[in-house]
Amino acid sequence: MITSDKVIGTIQVKSYQVNMYTPEHAQLLSGIANKEFLGM
Repeated sequence: MITSDKVIGTIQVKSYQVNMYTPEHAQLLSGIANKEFLGM
């Protein structure tokens, strides 16, 4: 989670499969992080 160019939190996901996550996954997690930030 980023606000005013400052990182204030993270979300971590893990897979043992190489190249499991795509840019679309990153975009989805970014959206989830932003919604979580608004709920704080």
